[in-house]
Amino acid sequence: MQSICFVTATYGRDIEQFAILRESLRRFAPDYHHLAVVHNEDFSQFRDRFGRQPGLELRKTSDVLPSSIERRRRKSTRPWAKTLTRLLYGRWYSGWHFQQLTKMHVLAALDYDAAAFIDSDVFLCRPIRSDYFFVGDELKLFRRRAVTAEQLGFDISTHAILRNSLHEITEFYDYVFQPACFRKTTGISLLKRLRARSAWVYRFLIENLASEYNLLGYAATALEKGVGYRLVECNPEDLVLQVRYAKDRERLAQEIAALAGRPRDFVWIQSRLRVDAGTIRSVFESVATAGAGAVGTARTQRVTPVTRV
Repeated sequence: MQSICFVTATYGRDIEQFAILRESLRRFAPDYHHLAVVHNEDFSQFRDRFGRQPGLELRKTSDVLPSSIERRRRKSTRPWAKTLTRLLYGRWYSGWHFQQLTKMHVLAALDYDAAAFIDSDVFLCRPIRSDYFFVGDELKLFRRRAVTAEQLGFDISTHAILRNSLHEITEFYDYVFQPACFRKTTGISLLKRLRARSAWVYRFLIENLASEYNLLGYAATALEKGVGYRLVECNPEDLVLQVRYAKDRERLAQEIAALAGRPRDFVWIQSRLRVDAGTIRSVFESVATAGAGAVGTARTQRVTPVTRV
């Protein structure tokens, strides 16, 4: 059996949602190892609050990122650096970008065969077994065709970062799922390809729609030819209740009520919406109670079709 762990890249501002994620993992996935990488300046908060929890490993970004990238990340948090970068490039390097870089680097150095990336603003709704992630020894690779401008932008940015010839690209995909699953070998393959391109970190940081998941999806399918994966073409909404945009927040109560008729395995309440942590915890307790007797397996009757890459 292939080994897998949960991986989260987080920081101080998301600590309350991280606490809910931890509670959901304790209830519904207690046998899985959880590796959380925290910004250096926020590490003590997480260590003091979660450091003794079984199954959780906390690391600093400086333990994962190359020193040159970590220095750039630390510098980007200073007000003067934000102002200067805005003047030079019209934007600043965001913490979101550095969290993506963290995920790519931690995957390549993982002690497990694969990682299930789960962000702080996601929580489980019911027990998760290994067959949620694997078909035999093949890791499920979730994706769908890109249909919105945002999804297209993520994939176009992927090819721009890799310096692929854009006029030759005719098919675009979306790999932004929660959780998104990738093999350690894929992280190694991606970083090898990126390091062959000069100034790749800078190119990544200036992309407004950079996506670590699309980059890893490209590495899994194009560089590794899908070896070790089972491709699952489906919509994220089949697996995860997503509250990602302002319009979703406005109908949060209706979405949660609808879970009774169409249960999902995860709930994703985007942290940038700044939904009150007490509200999120109430949602979690409600859906967790309802889902305690079910088992999530990414059922094939809810995802179509299941094929090899």
